Amino acid sequence: MATLDLTLDSFEVPALSEYIPPFGHKKQEGGLSTREVNNNIMMPFLSMRPTIVTENSVTTRIEYDAKLVFFANLQNAVNLDLEKASYIGCEILIYNLSAHACTVNKNTWNYTVPAGGYIKLKWNGSAWSKGVSSAVQAAIRDAVADRYSTTETMTNKTWIDGKRIYRRVWTGTYNEGRYTDILPEGLIMISITGYIKYPQDSGTRYWVINAPQNTAANTYFASVWYNSTGYVQFEVQGPFAGDDSVIIFEYTKATD
Repeated sequence: MATLDLTLDSFEVPALSEYIPPFGHKKQEGGLSTREVNNNIMMPFLSMRPTIVTENSVTTRIEYDAKLVFFANLQNAVNLDLEKASYIGCEILIYNLSAHACTVNKNTWNYTVPAGGYIKLKWNGSAWSKGVSSAVQAAIRDAVADRYSTTETMTNKTWIDGKRIYRRVWTGTYNEGRYTDILPEGLIMISITGYIKYPQDSGTRYWVINAPQNTAANTYFASVWYNSTGYVQFEVQGPFAGDDSVIIFEYTKATD
């Protein structure tokens, strides 16, 4: 097995006359090609070693992918203001090796980097971004808030197999029958809950689905079940048909 020497001792420096490199070794004399100038002189500056930040600072215009480090012996939290980058996709990686949380400001938004943490930012042409799409950000917000919605949301819960649990709330008129436009096929159902609003002169009753409701003369029920081929079945025995209902589906996905 080969060993790749990536130390500075193996760094090959172009044969610049009257120049003694502080590390590595010089090539044989004989002039430099354009390729050698690019590879050995210009390219290393696109991957600089980290810049140490020890006090409140502001950057210049950022013209290459950069690394910054909040230094370990800071006595207080430090604030860093980022300027614009010179090209779309420019990245900056900021480590906080101090004992204090430090702040990075970008445009009208700021981010606190906890002690021992880091943040990676990317320039999108008008602002610094953490690189997460708006759709993913919305999913994260929904999961943290554990929001109920008539569109599918990702909850902050996981099932026993480690898969994320999703939720969708269905609202509509409860009528017996099979519906193929509520949920797709292939879901692994975790729970189906909800109720039917049954108006009476004495006030609205909320009948729980999938549980029998006993009266003096009858046992009523309203049930909902899901078939993995992609349909939801509504069944009813009692005076509930045509009333408004709210059904909550929670499930995992085989594709996750």
